[in-house]
Amino acid sequence: MGPTHPQQPSVILKHAFLASLRDQNQVLFYRIMQDHLKELLGILYTPGAAEAVAQYSSLFRRPVRAGSCK
Repeated sequence: MGPTHPQQPSVILKHAFLASLRDQNQVLFYRIMQDHLKELLGILYTPGAAEAVAQYSSLFRRPVRAGSCK
């Protein structure tokens, strides 16, 4: 029997992780995005975003504020 290999996380799990990182530490999130834009665009945008939208109700954490509302 050969060695077992852990499964790679699905696009939706990667999307959820990045969304959580954005909520917890925006500086780190945007630095990672800056450094790895090519690899991460497919996760944050189509098809990753499409899958996230399809599963939105199970992924929703809290609203993200775009800025100060007065």
